[in-house]
Amino acid sequence: MVTGLWVNDYTYQMYDARTHRHRRVVVFARDGGLSEPEEVADIVAEYKERFAAELRETPNWQPMPREQQHELGPHLNEIKETKRRYRETNNHRYAPGLGGQLHA
Repeated sequence: MVTGLWVNDYTYQMYDARTHRHRRVVVFARDGGLSEPEEVADIVAEYKERFAAELRETPNWQPMPREQQHELGPHLNEIKETKRRYRETNNHRYAPGLGGQLHA
């Protein structure tokens, strides 16, 4: 889903939560009141539709080499173990290198 906000009087920034991509659009018609608010809304809606159509073909994930997966695996396991420990003990402390386990 594409969301957006006005950065300043003439720049609109769109963001897609699924792919974590963003795009800025400059709408000069808004500056100085040269057009009606409905026209500006139509221009922004058109850019949002184009951005959403472009993102439909983008996958949720990016391919990662096997070596990089093996490097990240132990860290992800530590984070998972820390989250599990938090659910059990309500302790927010992260313990890298200990598999999520802290010394008593």
